[in-house]
Amino acid sequence: MLLQAADFIAGTLARCYDETVRSAQANAFIHVLKPNISFIRYWPEPFSSYTTSLAEQSETYNKELAELSINLAQDFINRHTRIGSPQHQDQLSCLHYLVLYFRTISADKYISSRELIQHIEGQRGSSISLHYFQARVIAPLRDAGVLIASSSKGYKLPASEQDLYSFINHSNTIIQPMLPESKSAETGSCWPLTGNWIC
Repeated sequence: MLLQAADFIAGTLARCYDETVRSAQANAFIHVLKPNISFIRYWPEPFSSYTTSLAEQSETYNKELAELSINLAQDFINRHTRIGSPQHQDQLSCLHYLVLYFRTISADKYISSRELIQHIEGQRGSSISLHYFQARVIAPLRDAGVLIASSSKGYKLPASEQDLYSFINHSNTIIQPMLPESKSAETGSCWPLTGNWIC
């Protein structure tokens, strides 16, 4: 029974990716299978472009940036696949999903935090908090050099300059309200001593 299920799924995926048997309903197949796919490992690994086929240059797509995003993500995956800590596995699970979405569904749509968290929870078998997701999954991926754009709509691998600007603008809406607090905390730790402020 398990072998038949594996054969069915592999055959369906072949109709999405194998040019010799590709189906006109490939997008519908991916849509149906998407909630149950953690990632797709291509073998042999392609050495050419990892990017989806969109217009060469447009407002929503920059080929060089898209290739850089996918290559940095793939490099992280290749370097960290054998690390077994739960946090690294959660990072890999999230990154595999971002790459899968970018390559097969849409390079210009964001994935909500909720959808990414549900995917990670499905892989690990236990729940995680939004704070854990942001601080232990997304932040370390960014610290490791993976480009991940975010906005109020969610997360994605950037495919255009607009994605990067959206990320900067979104970050500013979070950081700017904290600046007055940090300034007051800074001045709160200064003391007047013989006519001078000691900080």
